[in-house]
Amino acid sequence: MDAISEVLPIDSDRRVEMEVWFVFSAKTLVDQSLRSVGEKTYQNMHQGLYRVLEFLYSQHLLKKDIDLEMEANRLHPLVDGMASHHLLYPSIYTYEKMIATLRYHLKTLWNGDDLNESTSS
Repeated sequence: MDAISEVLPIDSDRRVEMEVWFVFSAKTLVDQSLRSVGEKTYQNMHQGLYRVLEFLYSQHLLKKDIDLEMEANRLHPLVDGMASHHLLYPSIYTYEKMIATLRYHLKTLWNGDDLNESTSS
């Protein structure tokens, strides 16, 4: 869970990084010269999340019948959305809600062991 939390605005440094990414992403909508950088960054994040899931799977922490690529496809927009909501509405979509939502989602992938014992927040 810590590896996934790295891409969430859970502290002031990550919040600043997310603000920069948010503004940059908006700029790619109107400046095509930035599009390739944005796409590369998107692909790198997707691959990073896939590798986290792949590692958890290799450690027998995830359900045996999951599709890792499909789970990365679900996790990526979930993480992006949580980060955006927390960035825009931190008093409503709090850090605690963000982490609880991530934990809830990961429980759907877990192999049955207690998620709290296998990861830290």
